[in-house]
Amino acid sequence: VSVWIARISRIDFPEAWPTLIDELSKRLASPDATVMSHALVTLDMVLKQLASRRLLQDRKSFQQVTLSLFGVLLALFEAHLCSFVTLDETTRIGSPSYVVLERCMKSLRRLVVHGMPSISESKEISLLFAKLTSFPELFFARPGTNLTVPARFSLLAAKLVVRTQERHPIDFQVYLHHF
Repeated sequence: VSVWIARISRIDFPEAWPTLIDELSKRLASPDATVMSHALVTLDMVLKQLASRRLLQDRKSFQQVTLSLFGVLLALFEAHLCSFVTLDETTRIGSPSYVVLERCMKSLRRLVVHGMPSISESKEISLLFAKLTSFPELFFARPGTNLTVPARFSLLAAKLVVRTQERHPIDFQVYLHHF
C-alpha cells in the first residue's frame, strides 16, 4: 500500500491530494507504534518520489513539504534516539526504535538534500548534526559486539553528510566537533 501511495503522490501531490503530507504527519504522532511505523515507511517512500521531481514548481512544493515536516521528523528522531541508546546492545537491532531511526535518517536526508534551499542558516540542521554526534557509540563497535547497528548508522550518517556536501557545500567541522 505504501508503494501505491508513493506512486500516486508523484502524480497527484499537491494539486489533487493536498492533504497527503498532513495526513501522514498526523499519523507519525500516533500512540500506536504500528500506525506510526507504517506512516513513516509511507512518508519515506512519498518523499523519495517527490524529491525526484525536477520542475521548478515541484521543487518549490518540496521545499514547502520540508518546512512542514523537518521539525516533526527531527523530534521523532530525537525521541527514538534517546530511547535507543538506553537499550542493551544485543536488543538494539530488533527494537522498534531502530526501524524508526533508520527511516527518519533516510527521510531527513531527502529533506535536507532536496528540500532546503540553503542550510548554512538552518538551526534545524545544527540540531540534527548535534544529535548525531552526541552519541558516537552508535557509530563505533566495541570488540565482541554485533557490527550491524554501528555499520548501518555509520552508512546512513555518511550518506547524509556526503549528499548534503554535494548539494550544499559547507564546512562540516562545526557540526562534527565531538569526533
